[in-house]
This record gives sequence, C-alpha cells and structure tokens, in this order.
Amino acid sequence: MYNRIIGTPGGDSRFFDGMQSYDDTCAIRCQETILQQYLGLDIEEDQLINQATELGLYSGEGTDPQDLGGLLEANGVPVDYYSDATPYDIAISLAEGKKVMVGVDSDELWGKSLFQQSKESIKDLLGIGGADHAVIVSGIDTSDPDNVKVILTDPGTGEHAAVYDIEEFVDAWKDSNFLMVATVDPAPHWLPEMENFDYNSGHIPNLGGVQYTDIKTCDKEQFSEQGFSMFSDNLDNIKLDEYEVDNNILELSSDLIYEDTSILDDIALDPLDSNETDLDINPGIDLDDM
Repeated sequence: MYNRIIGTPGGDSRFFDGMQSYDDTCAIRCQETILQQYLGLDIEEDQLINQATELGLYSGEGTDPQDLGGLLEANGVPVDYYSDATPYDIAISLAEGKKVMVGVDSDELWGKSLFQQSKESIKDLLGIGGADHAVIVSGIDTSDPDNVKVILTDPGTGEHAAVYDIEEFVDAWKDSNFLMVATVDPAPHWLPEMENFDYNSGHIPNLGGVQYTDIKTCDKEQFSEQGFSMFSDNLDNIKLDEYEVDNNILELSSDLIYEDTSILDDIALDPLDSNETDLDINPGIDLDDM
C-alpha cells in the first residue's frame, strides 16, 4: 500500500484551535497544537503566553527563531533543531510520525497579487527578505510527483490544511534560512491517526511508493536533484494509507486536500501585520497546574 500523503494533516486539524489570538503568537499557537496532541491536555493559548513570558521566550513582540520549540521542550516534548533543512528533512520527519514546524516569510506565502509578487522578488534580489511567521507542516501530498503539494496548518490565516505547490512553500521557507524544528519522538499511540503506525520500526513503510529505507539511505543531494520525482510511477495503485485517517475534517481526492468549510466559516482569513525581525513565532509555567 502506498502512502500518498506523508504526515497526518487530518489528525493535526483536530487539535488546531484556529487563528492565533494575537498578531505575534503564531509560534505559540503552533506549539499549543502539538502540546495538545502529545500531552492529551486542553491547553489555552493565553496559558502558553504566560508560560513563555515567564521563561523569557516571549515579550509581546513575537518569538525569536532560535526559541521556536522552546515551549515544547519546557513541557517535556523534546525537539531537534535544523538550519538549512531541505524538503528531504521534512519528508523523513513526517514519515517517522514526528511533528514539524518551520519559519516562513508570510508575504511570500500569502501574497498573490502581481504587486506583492514583484515586491517579494525585489526583496529577494536585494537580500532583505526575512521570515516573520511560523507554521506546522502537516503533510506532503505526493499523488502527482511532478506537482507535489505541501499541506500547512497556518495560525496566521486559521487554515487547518492550506495547500501550496512545493515551489511556493520553499520560496517562503528559504527566508528563514530553512529553519525547521521537529519533535524527537513520534506522536503518541493513542491518537487515532497513529493507530497503524509501526512504533517498532519508527516509520511508515514507504513515501509515495518509494521504500522508506531507500529514501533514508539515499544521498540528500541526490534527493534534492531528483526531488519527489523519485516517487512511484505506479500512481494508479496509490490509495490512502490507514496512517492518515480523518474523514470529518478533510476529504482527500486524487491530488488535493479539501477543508470542511463548515469548520472555518467563522475564521477570518486576512493576513496579519507581521514583524520583520522576529517570527511572530518567540520556553515553561507548569502545565500540571492546568
């Protein structure tokens, strides 16, 4: 059986409380989502803001990039930090059942107008672009290896499963110097989407039809050159793996993920004003007090 969706966007959606409450708390909302999954607790964003403030991880001006993941570690969820990461690193981490956060340039991610695209192109040429936002990479859709999609849980827009072409995503991601933070351990076994995850091997068997071991042992540069085109040509046989199970939040078609719009009816989708120096991302109160 092929895993055309690497990751569990449906599962992540169940723990995502929508748009961040403040302009500069995207990192806190991302970590709230992951903590709720790993700890099995109902956690409020304001509780984590207080905790982050006490720990010096938040001052009302966002989260410093180097502090992304600090709230997770402060509450017993260890993380690995990556700089200059690649889509390979994301794919492997998701295949290992881990949760992944990255820093992005929100203007690059959200800006669709010709003016905005020109502005961002000029910023890139001048080397003055920068990341100002944190998102969760919930999944990678490899249904079409020539048109791979990245699925983001985005606290800035409130979207549970925003779908982007991988080129769009990488363009926004590069402005953080490809910052990536991933949990050390896979998500807990009690989560429904992890029911069929093999904790003994520590990974799903294949990614887009290619054996995990083949991708894990391949040279990262080779993967970067081939990209996701190395994934299976036998796309007619691809079907949803049991690892990805959430039909209430998401409906999965051959090449797209559709949100259940009834969930998002009350969520505003206007981009937030963002800080150019800190990720509106910036470690804990004792959650035992909750």
